[in-house]
Amino acid sequence: MSATADAARTHEDHTPGDHAGEPGAPVRPLLVLLRLLRPMVLPMLWTGLVSWAGWLALMAITVMGAWGVGHAVVLGELPPSGFWWGLGAAVVVRVLLTWHEMDVSHALAYRVLDLLRMHLFDSYAARVVEGRQAHSGDAASTALTDLEKLEFFYAHTIAQMASAVLTFGAGAAALWLLDAAMGAALLALGAVLMASSLFLRRRMTRAGQAQQEETNRLSRFLTDVLGNARDVLSFSLAGRIVEESARRTARISRQERRAALLESLASGVRDLLTVTALLLVLLLGLRRAAVPESAVAPEMVAAAVTLAMMSLAPLIGAADTLGKLHPLQASAARVAAQLDDAGPAGPDTTASSTTPRGHDHDDAALHTPGPTLAAPAPWGVRVSGLRHRHPGRGELRYPEITVRPGEHVAITGPSGVGKTTLINLVAGLWRPSAGEAVLFGADDPESGRSPEKIPEEELRARVAVVDQESRLFRGTVAQNLRLGAPEGALTKADLHHALAAVEADEWISLDDELGETGLRLSGGQRARLCLARALARRPALLILDEVTASLDAESEADITALIRSLDCTVLTVSHRASTVASSDRIIAL
Repeated sequence: MSATADAARTHEDHTPGDHAGEPGAPVRPLLVLLRLLRPMVLPMLWTGLVSWAGWLALMAITVMGAWGVGHAVVLGELPPSGFWWGLGAAVVVRVLLTWHEMDVSHALAYRVLDLLRMHLFDSYAARVVEGRQAHSGDAASTALTDLEKLEFFYAHTIAQMASAVLTFGAGAAALWLLDAAMGAALLALGAVLMASSLFLRRRMTRAGQAQQEETNRLSRFLTDVLGNARDVLSFSLAGRIVEESARRTARISRQERRAALLESLASGVRDLLTVTALLLVLLLGLRRAAVPESAVAPEMVAAAVTLAMMSLAPLIGAADTLGKLHPLQASAARVAAQLDDAGPAGPDTTASSTTPRGHDHDDAALHTPGPTLAAPAPWGVRVSGLRHRHPGRGELRYPEITVRPGEHVAITGPSGVGKTTLINLVAGLWRPSAGEAVLFGADDPESGRSPEKIPEEELRARVAVVDQESRLFRGTVAQNLRLGAPEGALTKADLHHALAAVEADEWISLDDELGETGLRLSGGQRARLCLARALARRPALLILDEVTASLDAESEADITALIRSLDCTVLTVSHRASTVASSDRIIAL
């Protein structure tokens, strides 16, 4: 067996959520996320009350219908007119409540999904600030898919389960008022039904979780195999890998059969207890109806049995839902792990200025609220005793560096020396392990402030970072140029000036749509617009990281000349000698 197959067999690595169904913490991930939805408490309560009222209306319709049939059969006459009016009113109320429940539950679903997404995106933004960009596109995609599943649970399932318990309580109370023995029988069997469901739920959760773990392990094994296709072919391991896959598939099948058996057992227990409850109510009702002057008249027996059935129906649905929570627990655990893995660098931490915040259909149209931008005043940079530790990569140490306000300085050095890390520390995107990077103005060269001591809004408005990975967003040119700027701070004249500064006003207008990531533009055009977006905010410090790396010589010369003409402080990182040659100074790390 190859090293890949052996490792897959012996090393059972677990993804977040693998143990979501373990005893002792069966619903903890779901409760963790529920705490994030505290703003939705009142809408959730209202949705639950509307759902409960709908169940009560349906119960009234069916019980009244059963009573009407019993009255007609036993007494040989149609129910009185009040019965028909009451039945019609109950039907109308049920229709209105059903419509209203759909309305409020769907509105709640969108708000829940929106809130959970915001928490997830904020956690990703916090990682960027801390320099811990641990999430991948696949992890983010999985988390968003998980949120789609959880949205239904929090917006619909919780309300339905709560209304099911309340409906059962109301039905049992009504049956108790009619006859204490029938009410007691219904309550007892309902309690046994829920207790048995909770008992079997733990085993069903374990079985479902074991099946999910085996499926995840098989997926990881096959991913590793496909990633080492050359080794598989070179060492003729295809047959042995097929055997290993078959063995793992057989294990998954066994877990599936076990889970299906437990689900069938739980369903059988629910059916048995339901039939028992209905038979008990029927027998007690017939016994009471045989007693002269009993509170349970013969025509009421059918209504009593129907009341018991309508009380148990939602409770059975809630019990069935309890047995199928393990996929949601796994989803909640994965999302909670994504949230726990991030931690803000400090109070008032937000995303960088180039990251769109919000969830509107037009992300690029959103702006950070704040005051109008002040007139430009260049900031200098002073680095003293600065160090930064990368997990698993050792610690980077930087020399003493001073960049005067308005100066253009280039940072050079071999790959891996820490150039990009330095600019992330200076821009306040990452936190240093020791030392500090101080930003200061011409009027306070001996003091200044470290990025973490500058209000986030001011820091992002005055320090702009543009690198070769900077991207444009779907929307118009104007929306992209306003990205990250305070609301109303940039007029159309400001935007036109920014376009003209990068000599882009001749080939594009503010109203032009860029499409996804601006793919219809050339590399040089995208670089110019990203630079224009930074310049539109009138930064005090402009940090450029390999902005000319993917450009041809002509485009590089144009961008370099443009950078040279800027009157703000410019810190440039580049491998190209032609790019750094126009700087006032060059600092080699």
